[in-house]
Amino acid sequence: MALDVRINQFALDSYMAEQGGDVWRELQRRALRVESLASQLCPVDTGRLSNSITHEMGVDADGPYSDVGTNVEYALFVELGTSRAAAQPYLRPALEAAKSGVFG
Repeated sequence: MALDVRINQFALDSYMAEQGGDVWRELQRRALRVESLASQLCPVDTGRLSNSITHEMGVDADGPYSDVGTNVEYALFVELGTSRAAAQPYLRPALEAAKSGVFG
């Protein structure tokens, strides 16, 4: 016996993009965990980089998203390294931990 399932795409899209809804809150919860872990993993000299890591929620054509990062100008050099300094990744490991479910 086949089951005929129909999805109202408009309703699904609305549900996904609803700010303050279940999907939005779950995405924000995960972004906060990535932000927190990235701050913990970030190498500290003055604390400026670690303290600058934040997240921003948004919605685009694909649905809700969260950007986690920093506006500190040298952040990329710390994450990826340079010809004179070894990489000290903090954002990528935090995202990998989130993807693998290392934290809830």
